[in-house]
Amino acid sequence: MPAVLLTECAAQAAGTAWMYGSHCEPGTFLFLASIDRFRIRNVVAPGATVRTEVEMMREMGTLAQFSVRCVVDEMVVAEGHLTLSLGVDSPQNTSNKPPDRGGQS
Repeated sequence: MPAVLLTECAAQAAGTAWMYGSHCEPGTFLFLASIDRFRIRNVVAPGATVRTEVEMMREMGTLAQFSVRCVVDEMVVAEGHLTLSLGVDSPQNTSNKPPDRGGQS
């Protein structure tokens, strides 16, 4: 399995954990903001089942950092840290929205 797919798998799992753990509103979307210390440790053969383990390290407003591990047959095949960001137009991201002016333009 290509390394980029292991990274994508880990990012998708981290995003799912963040969305369900923080009870995100419908319409919320996330971006992969950074990949840190992500290492591919072993080859993943076709047909192997990859288990992805995700732990939130910290949440910083519209960013969240995760420790992730991809495991095949109890052997770590990839691990590292990923940072995700809330999308600018997501319902829960208020950092980039203009102040409400009470109907005035």
